[in-house]
Amino acid sequence: LSTTIYPNDTVQAGTIVLDETWTCTVTPDDGISAGLPGQDSSYVGYDCWSLEFENTTYARVPDHVDLGLEGTSYTVEYWFEQTDTSGLVLDKHLHNTNTNSYRFSSTHMGINGGGYAASAIQDVPTTQNQWHHVAMTYDMGLDVFSMYVDGKNQSYSTSANSSSNPFDPAVEYGAVDLYIGASSNSSVRSITGYHFDGNIHSIRLSSVARYNSDFSPGLSFTADGDTIALWTLDEGTGTTIYDTSGNGHDGTIYGGIWVNECPAEADNDFDGYLAFEDCDDDDDNVHENDGSTENCPGESCLDILNRGH
Repeated sequence: LSTTIYPNDTVQAGTIVLDETWTCTVTPDDGISAGLPGQDSSYVGYDCWSLEFENTTYARVPDHVDLGLEGTSYTVEYWFEQTDTSGLVLDKHLHNTNTNSYRFSSTHMGINGGGYAASAIQDVPTTQNQWHHVAMTYDMGLDVFSMYVDGKNQSYSTSANSSSNPFDPAVEYGAVDLYIGASSNSSVRSITGYHFDGNIHSIRLSSVARYNSDFSPGLSFTADGDTIALWTLDEGTGTTIYDTSGNGHDGTIYGGIWVNECPAEADNDFDGYLAFEDCDDDDDNVHENDGSTENCPGESCLDILNRGH
């Protein structure tokens, strides 16, 4: 950066490029004579983290009645990037027992009504080596499950009609710890399909069905009064994942490693603009807020017209 520095001079955020070092040269001047120039350098980058899992590595959150999602509507959602075969992202399943349980993998979502009779199982249409937001909601009043991938509704089902052993929202899920990145059953944890290979960034459990139509997923989650637990997975160091909802559901990492990657640094439409600076990262033809898609609203009607849309 070469510029004349004035008191309170700033650099516009839009001119900063990720992952580069800026060096500023400042020459003090009292209006009569210039002093000796001084230099200082600063590294500029998008600071974000996720947990990388491979083989039998995982994180574990101690069992708690709140994590059982008992007798309530709910939403389970997370960001993940799969780098290998399918595997379990979240697992709270009491193996070989007749209890409610939930299992979320990179290719399927499963809500069990008891034993192995599934009340709701949905395919998760995702692509390897790309970040995806996945959410499953349950509306207790309507008795309806819905699944969203990258904000797009994939399917819905009613629990009463989807299994001979239907899901009972009044029964707590399996009284077992919640596992992230692997199966809760240690005997199958090393088997392909039971462990997750890739990165996970931010997991939120909520006591409400947050989505009832298509939406644009935020690159991170925030906690509110409906949040049961929120693991942002952005600590970047240590062996503890903290529940930032304030409800105390902290977990412990067993072998997972911190990596400086997250959805904001993804470029899912491969147009050269990262997700955090691309107003529509699903469309490689647009990236500016010019009104060309619903995700890219123009500043005004005139703004849209001037761009030919």
